[in-house]
Amino acid sequence: MQIVGKFRIKNSFKLTGRGLVVIGDLLEGKVKIGDYLPFNTGMQDVTMRIAGVEMADNISTREYWVGFTFVYNDEQQRNEYEVLKLQEQIVDILGGSD
Repeated sequence: MQIVGKFRIKNSFKLTGRGLVVIGDLLEGKVKIGDYLPFNTGMQDVTMRIAGVEMADNISTREYWVGFTFVYNDEQQRNEYEVLKLQEQIVDILGGSD
């Protein structure tokens, strides 16, 4: 896999029915569904396949973010990851196979 972008993780939260959502800033490059996002959970390094790419904004503060949801191996993994509270970190986005 090759690096296709760089992303600053600013926050994470649970979205019912979708699991972990990671939000932050796309610093360079591009991202698409099927790419991979490696990050540190605070206990281990993991690499997750991106299932969804969304934009979020706060009109009152004029801030916007990119948000990612992920593909899970099973419900147990979804339940385990959706409760994570990720620390701010800068990570590479890895291109998925087309």
